Amino acid sequence: MRYLIPVLFESVVNKAQQQHQQQQRQSRKPEGAIKVDYIPQGKKSTVPDSEGEFVDYEEVKEEVK
Repeated sequence: MRYLIPVLFESVVNKAQQQHQQQQRQSRKPEGAIKVDYIPQGKKSTVPDSEGEFVDYEEVKEEVK
């Protein structure tokens, strides 16, 4: 028993490590890969794209001396 338990424990640990490494290899994504699970519905704009977007501005006047 004294020699059998450490051998069994070591084999169980090695098996768990191998399974973990195999799972990581299978779940690994290539670098730069992007997965999109959900694309939200976009809101419809009331202004057509041909009209453009209104931008507020403020006119700055310089005093001439």
